Amino acid sequence: MIRATLTKKLGLALGVPLALAVAAELGLRLAGFEYPPVQYAQLILWNPAQDAALAGADDLHARDARTLWAPRPGGKVYWSQSNERVNVEGYRGPLRPAEHPAGALRVVTLGDSSTFGLGVEYADTYSAQLESELEARGRAAEVLDFGVIGFTVLQGVERYRERARHFHADVVVAAFGAVNEHWPVEDSNDADKLAWQHAQSTGWYRFWKHVRKQLRIAHYVAYLQLKADGGMRARHERYVRPKEAQAEIADRAGEVDWEGRRRVDVAEYLEGLDALRRAVEADGARLALVAMPRRPGVEHERPILLEYTRATRDYAAEHGLALCDAHRAFRAAEETLAPDELFLGSGEEADHWHPTPYGHRLIASCLADALLAQDGAAR
Repeated sequence: MIRATLTKKLGLALGVPLALAVAAELGLRLAGFEYPPVQYAQLILWNPAQDAALAGADDLHARDARTLWAPRPGGKVYWSQSNERVNVEGYRGPLRPAEHPAGALRVVTLGDSSTFGLGVEYADTYSAQLESELEARGRAAEVLDFGVIGFTVLQGVERYRERARHFHADVVVAAFGAVNEHWPVEDSNDADKLAWQHAQSTGWYRFWKHVRKQLRIAHYVAYLQLKADGGMRARHERYVRPKEAQAEIADRAGEVDWEGRRRVDVAEYLEGLDALRRAVEADGARLALVAMPRRPGVEHERPILLEYTRATRDYAAEHGLALCDAHRAFRAAEETLAPDELFLGSGEEADHWHPTPYGHRLIASCLADALLAQDGAAR
């Protein structure tokens, strides 16, 4: 008797709201009410030109649910003279088994286009040269190049979690903070974009998107929300005006006290390093950092860049991490070498960020020193 009463009450509690919802849905449909989702400008993942290429099948990169974009397995490394392609696991260089090699130091390198090796053959990248350098010094090693063009440290954290960690590295090298983090954003910063991308990949998001599109009740709730927000003009202003304000000050993004939004500001950069360190150490590996070099002069124009370099050094010192200070190594080399011997291009085509093969060799030697010192201490 008690159970029957409870069942009846539960049926009423669920049935009445459901019946009202069905009646409301039918009433709105009969009245012809519609307020479909409004599509504002598509969120820019990378930049307009690259985003268009991500949708194709021939670009070096493809859209990625975790990291925004990533090297496309089989993607052609377009500057390579040897018809090189990204391997089937989505990283540059020879394909390695997931199992840890017996007796060898396995190193994973994370970073931006300098780590990927923009403009140079794979054999000339610091990842490939680091493997050779360690072998020449008597330490068996495998180095896997997980660098990605255009990446920031926040994307690097996700790339490690999504792909690189499955290769059971002893050491993970993070070479970020050279340039990408400081760029002004056109819409959202990297943290917001990554969160948005992750949300879109969930089943709940897809379910809600379907409900919002199909049910008139969802249309009506969205309409009421719009009215509460002040109408379409007010919502448009809240969306468009911040972008216009950002564009007005973008040319001063190199300043330290710039008031705009960057892809990853210095505080977020440190948070990214910390998240990566914790993930790497949880997997039983060690994190090593690289303070990346830049062509002389660009730091005078963009002093904020030195704040990322300083943050890298300070974080390594605070947490006892191996550090390759390639920034200082290049400054020392510049006493006897011309910048064009260290960085790609010259004259009006001078590249501020990407090392020559010789520049990669300096980074590899610097990293070998740091890793062997750390390896010896670990033993």
